[in-house]
Amino acid sequence: MKELVPNFSNVKSLQDLSKVLAFPMIMASWILQTGMQIDAGNMGSVSLPEGGSQVVLITMFLLIFIGKGLWASVIGGLVYAIVSLADHYTNSDWMLVAAAFFLAFGIYGIAGGAEIVANTGLIPLWFYTSIVYAFFLHSSHSEMSR
Repeated sequence: MKELVPNFSNVKSLQDLSKVLAFPMIMASWILQTGMQIDAGNMGSVSLPEGGSQVVLITMFLLIFIGKGLWASVIGGLVYAIVSLADHYTNSDWMLVAAAFFLAFGIYGIAGGAEIVANTGLIPLWFYTSIVYAFFLHSSHSEMSR
């Protein structure tokens, strides 16, 4: 488990920083995009109660934050696993291709994608997350090719 999470003191470059920030940024983007509620369809939904005690609010916040964070991490990990396996088994540079698309999406959104934000409702943090994830994929490709 210790080798899965890089040590903050080992951050020496942007690629190292991307290893630390990639999944937390995906988690934060997802939580901000979807709000502080969990909707389980027919099983009901969970959200922060209005007018509840401080203990109940903090407990519900933590449960929702952890639940949504885990969900977003799993999805981010699946994207990484799919691109990584495609890269490995096809002997092509799929991680670099995916990194280029994530980087282009991020730059587009930051540089002038106001209309996509307005039309789709995406929060701007997704564009920054996309850039960090691009550096994460590039760094992972570099490590895998060694």
